[in-house]
Amino acid sequence: MHDIEFWKELCPDLTITEVEQTVIPPEYDVRGISERISADGYFHVPFNSWDLPLDQMVKCIEKLKAIDMHPVWCFMYDEFWLLTTRIHGYIKCVLGENYHKLPDLWAWHVDPSKEERGWKIHREGYPHSTLDDGTPKTLSIWIPLTDATAENGCMCVVPKPNDPGFDADAEFYYADWQEHFYDNSKIVLEAKAGDLLGWHPQLLHWGKPSTNKNASPRISVSAEFVSDRVNDDTFLRDREERPWLDPFYIPTPAKKTELINTLITQYQHMWEMK
Repeated sequence: MHDIEFWKELCPDLTITEVEQTVIPPEYDVRGISERISADGYFHVPFNSWDLPLDQMVKCIEKLKAIDMHPVWCFMYDEFWLLTTRIHGYIKCVLGENYHKLPDLWAWHVDPSKEERGWKIHREGYPHSTLDDGTPKTLSIWIPLTDATAENGCMCVVPKPNDPGFDADAEFYYADWQEHFYDNSKIVLEAKAGDLLGWHPQLLHWGKPSTNKNASPRISVSAEFVSDRVNDDTFLRDREERPWLDPFYIPTPAKKTELINTLITQYQHMWEMK
């Protein structure tokens, strides 16, 4: 892939550090988030403490789209890694003090004028993706960098109380993944740029098809985190094959390139079917 000078010239207002670094997260208390995950399977909150150039990050993804590169290449820039260090308090509130970032980052540029949409209905995790005390094994985070509306394809979720398959065994857990089945039980999560959304691995969710070809594109990023208390064979095998990441670590450009190439291959079935 392109050398570091290409990336610096593409988005000169963003940072691409040539050495590994570890970031110290901000300290603040977050209350009530784990209860929302337990009761509803998701949370959606405004967040105003990014201290990051969100407008330049939007322009970065627009530039990548314009030169026919996948938006996930935005993770070449440090700012996209810093996003999730800013919300350490929220992740800690759900998963506990000790957790890792999974190598499952993604970015979207959903253009209604081209009838694009986000990913179709799915769950992130396996059946019973919880620890013995009810803590979810993983937590997905989704951050809109532009307003996400019903017109440009915001997220839809089926809250835990509305989903009979949420805690079901495998046969029923995987059944009936058709979006129209949930027309009367889904929640349409319109969100402002910079809002913070998170959900349980068992939550049914999808990107709503856009309804207005004149609407502005929906630009967003996501990441997934795993509790260090997870010790079942499926996750341990995954950890051997795809090493988990320190949540406060920013890799070198070479390691970022390797990860992004892997992600594009890994999620090809998802972004091609949209």
